[in-house]
This record gives sequence, structure tokens and C-alpha cells, in this order.
Amino acid sequence: MTHSTRFNYRAKAQKREIPRDRAVETRDALLEIEPQVGLQIDALTGIQEKAMDVARLVTHGSTFLDENLSVGRHTFDAVKIPADAVLADLPIKKILTRASQMISLLGQRLEVALSELQSSEAALNDIISHAELASRVTASVQHALASTEFVGHRPRSVEIRDLEQNYKDGVEYNRHNVSVDSDIEDESDEEYEANGTAETT
Repeated sequence: MTHSTRFNYRAKAQKREIPRDRAVETRDALLEIEPQVGLQIDALTGIQEKAMDVARLVTHGSTFLDENLSVGRHTFDAVKIPADAVLADLPIKKILTRASQMISLLGQRLEVALSELQSSEAALNDIISHAELASRVTASVQHALASTEFVGHRPRSVEIRDLEQNYKDGVEYNRHNVSVDSDIEDESDEEYEANGTAETT
């Protein structure tokens, strides 16, 4: 039988302590991991809350799109699906998939709406241009009528305004407060002669 020296005894004792040291190291490592696990759980909880917010926005978005199916000359199909009503209760992947679909649908609707807006603006500008032209023509006709029919030669703007006001009030406009009420044909021969317009024989 081989006798062990003190050195050999000490070496064997040190070898037996190695598993104990590893257990301590493992325990320390687990203690370091525990707070990290807590942080990850908190992060996942935050992600879940944000996903639920997204789900609510998606539900509002589908309702809004279905309440506004007509945009200009275009009419769209309804977009709401049964999953929208319970979307906040579904897994995050399904929420994000539906959110992606809704963003695409909103983008398409926005593109059409902007196109319709541009068409409407072009049509409105065309109408304004025609209205301005019609206004100039109307003003010209109004001035010509005032000159020839109602006021007299070269009517001033104030006279035209007075003419318009008199028309609204149902009163005849008389420039310089004078009036020639009757036609020659309406006068009798005596009145005609009295005015010095009858021919003498």
C-alpha cells in the first residue's frame, strides 16, 4: 500500500473543494441573472401594453374607414373584419399583422383622397376663373345698360350704385332728379304744339 505524503493529502483536499467553488460561482451567476430577468419581463409587459394601444387604434381606423367609404368619385369596400373587435386580446404578432394591413389601407385611401383634392382644387380654380370672367362681362354689360337705358352717358360708379339701390327699393332712378315721362306719340296735338314741336302749315 502506497503511503500518501502530506503534499498529496493537501492536493486531494483541494480537488474536493473544486465542486464547492463551482456551486458558489453558479449561485452568484444566478443572482446576477435574476434582475435581468425582471427587466426583460418589464420590457415585455411594456411591449404588450403598446401592442394593446395599437390594437385600439386599428379598431378605430377600421371603423373610420367604413364610415367614410366614399371619397370623391370613388367608393371603397368595407375593411372591418371580426378580429378587429377582439384585436387587443390577440397575440402581439396578430396585432402587428393587422396593424400593417390597416396602415396599407389608410395609405391607399389617403392617396385617393389627395388625388381627389387636387382634382377638386383644379375644378374650383376653373370655376373661379370663369366667375371672374363672367363678373367682368356682367360689369361691362351693367355699365352699358346704365349708359344707354337707365342713367345716361358716362355714368359714375356712385350713380350705378344709386340705380341698383333704387331698383331694390322699387323706385325709378332719375338722373339729376329730372324725368321725361311721356313719349311724343302719347301727347295730344295741343300738348305737342304747346311744346313747340308741331310743324306749322
